[in-house]
Amino acid sequence: MGMLRLWSIVVGVIFLTRMGFGVEIVPVDETVCDVLVVGGGSAGIPAAVQSARLGAKTVLVEMGHQLGGTTTTAGVRYPGLFHAWGKQVIAGIGWELTQKAVELNGDKMPDFSVDHGISHWRLSIPVNPLLFSLLAEEMCVEAGVEIRYYEAPCALERTTRRNSHWKVTTTTMGEFRTIGCREIVDCTGNGTVSKMAGGQAAGAGAAIAARANLLPENVPIEELKKSLRESGAIVP
Repeated sequence: MGMLRLWSIVVGVIFLTRMGFGVEIVPVDETVCDVLVVGGGSAGIPAAVQSARLGAKTVLVEMGHQLGGTTTTAGVRYPGLFHAWGKQVIAGIGWELTQKAVELNGDKMPDFSVDHGISHWRLSIPVNPLLFSLLAEEMCVEAGVEIRYYEAPCALERTTRRNSHWKVTTTTMGEFRTIGCREIVDCTGNGTVSKMAGGQAAGAGAAIAARANLLPENVPIEELKKSLRESGAIVP
């Protein structure tokens, strides 16, 4: 038997064992935190940073090799729209990160004073994806976020522990881990964790809060719109 064929068999046996065929899956370690953020894209980055800045022990799990989501890994290189109708409508941590990326790369911001009507895409801000990812990681680390790459949730259950409400089993290269947390922020983009918690999600970005297990028909849309308008946001 050739060495290549022998090695293939060994790798296959290890893979089947790790996947749980005929053996019990035992997580190798456990982490306890206040907030678990799942997904390191344009939603997960500010969620994790804000949580950590407020003093919560925060863990961010990202199934890929870098932060940024579609802005970096998918190559879109536009982190989002911050201006419309001739004025700024979104600020916060995402804007802070975008400003840094533009400044360090020597780029120029669009002229936000120009009202392009409904053609808001003209006010999109292109960024250097690699620099954006590095700055996002730096921002998370400085805030105290524990980042765990190549890791994704595969099981979720309620607990009665005093220091955690949820037990999340994650999978990474060759092993399983568990994370005990008080709160979960689902930033997967398709409501993966919310669905694991028993909620419903339809389409990208339709994540429903896992803790509250909210259903779409129970969301107070008009109250949310009123609150957003009072804060200065433009709501249709």
